[in-house]
Amino acid sequence: MCNVITKRTRALFNDKSGQWYGKLEVLYPTDKCKNGSTIYVCLCHVCGDQCEVPGKRLFVGGNTSCGCNRWNRQHIGKDMVGKRYGMLLVESRAPNDKATWHWNCVCDCGKRIVACGAELRNGSKTHCGCSSKRGIRHSSEQLKPGDRSGMLTLVKQVRVTAKTKTKDGTQPVWLCVCDCGETTTVRSNYLRESNRHQRKSCGCLVDIRRAERKGVNHPSYNPDLTNEQRKHRAFDRDNYKWTQAVLKRDECCQRCGTTDRLEAHHIYPYAWHPNLRKEPTNGIALCNDCHRAYHHQHGRTKCNANQISNFIGRRIRVKKDTKCNS
Repeated sequence: MCNVITKRTRALFNDKSGQWYGKLEVLYPTDKCKNGSTIYVCLCHVCGDQCEVPGKRLFVGGNTSCGCNRWNRQHIGKDMVGKRYGMLLVESRAPNDKATWHWNCVCDCGKRIVACGAELRNGSKTHCGCSSKRGIRHSSEQLKPGDRSGMLTLVKQVRVTAKTKTKDGTQPVWLCVCDCGETTTVRSNYLRESNRHQRKSCGCLVDIRRAERKGVNHPSYNPDLTNEQRKHRAFDRDNYKWTQAVLKRDECCQRCGTTDRLEAHHIYPYAWHPNLRKEPTNGIALCNDCHRAYHHQHGRTKCNANQISNFIGRRIRVKKDTKCNS
């Protein structure tokens, strides 16, 4: 019979107390089991509640919280009031009985509609329907010289060789001048605000945004790191040699045996154990899928040899007292 909770009769072979699985910290095992799997009492570090979870659900990554994460994703949502998506401006949230959030939006034509938040964010909903009725996406009559599209200024309409089959082998495009001084040709449908692939520059905008996201302006910038730690996070020739040595030694994924997309995994984390960064026994070859599955179960900060041993099914030892070569 499925999903039967009974009393555990056998001795516990491997106690998982103290280990982490997602946001759950295993406190202690109980004397109950579910379908042959020992039930553990876990502490959720998201909401602070305790819950009972079968061991199998923890090991395969089925449970990473007490359930509050799923509730938060369904009920908290994202505040989109005041944001613009194409021709739609979000005014307020629309009440509904569904799991997804809906929003009251006003179109540039004046019509008000209710749109799904996911459709607004992924660009599949950019107008109330008036855009397709007026033929904005297919005609160039409403575009005129002097109009702006981001950093581009429309100059005149010209005809160029078409990439697809047409009657005369040409197609109409707009000759545009970018604010940087370069000229480019753009099809009319890529100059519309309703198009999520709208062209806004000759290509220089990518370099500008990349320069603006460097250093302290980068969203992943960590002010707690030193310059030496940032240097290690960049390309390190010694770390490259260590990676090649680990992959050459193991030759295949040590969990599933595949030779595709192999990656070198630090058994003890690179950031927390600097004396083991170049130690060959602190590395193991895993394929991309197994590598992601391991970090999904055990996180990235409290990894150790016991966890990787249980993950691949055999004992792994790391020489911690080995003096690393500089």
